[in-house]
Amino acid sequence: MMGIVAEVLNLDYKPVSVAFCWCKKGHHPQNVQRQIWNMSSWELERSLTGHALAVSALAIAPDGKTLVSGSWDKTIKIWHLTTGELQETIAGHAALVSALTISPDGRVLASGSQDKTIRLWHLQTAQPLGILRGHGLSVLSIAISTDGQTLASGSGDGTIGIWNLSKGERITTLRGHTDGVWSVKISPDGRTAISGSWDRSIKLWDLSTMRLKRTLEAHSGYINSVALSGDGLILVSGDWNSKINIWRRK
Repeated sequence: MMGIVAEVLNLDYKPVSVAFCWCKKGHHPQNVQRQIWNMSSWELERSLTGHALAVSALAIAPDGKTLVSGSWDKTIKIWHLTTGELQETIAGHAALVSALTISPDGRVLASGSQDKTIRLWHLQTAQPLGILRGHGLSVLSIAISTDGQTLASGSGDGTIGIWNLSKGERITTLRGHTDGVWSVKISPDGRTAISGSWDRSIKLWDLSTMRLKRTLEAHSGYINSVALSGDGLILVSGDWNSKINIWRRK
């Protein structure tokens, strides 16, 4: 998808639609747009407005019908993806919303914030389910396992929190990075957590033993994002220096 000379702030994808937010370089974060593109034709379907400041996180529900956006204005908005109608505005965080994810069954929305907390919400009712506390700095990234039982969170304090989602309790804290963890993922089989950090490393963690399995180092820039293929065999990482590395498990 070409045509925008700007900083892409966040993106989420489902087979029918892709949603992303962007801001022109040098512009104030208030001048942010959320756009929804049709994947079959790559035509712009609509642009959504509503947040007062930059949109910093996006998530699309598994059924492809709901879009959730998080903003520097400290709010979360829930949109009908087909009509673009704003359904709910959620307030609760005391600082900007930096990360969003939705459980595979579409019931639980998790939001991470610069206020150091993770908040859990019922996606359909927008009612709060709980607050996870324990990080020393901003929560930068979150992921939920495919069985919906485990949540991983990456923080500016360099740690990864592993949480029992149903109990709302922290299982353990993984330590090893020397800078903020800007992206976390959980493998499809639920056995491995992957963390990408501004210390320029990717770490793979065994979720059965909670021990470090391996460190991958091939980036010269801060690592902002990691992604896994559906079968868990391919790992992709992107850094601040515009480099994308593709890793294959052998």
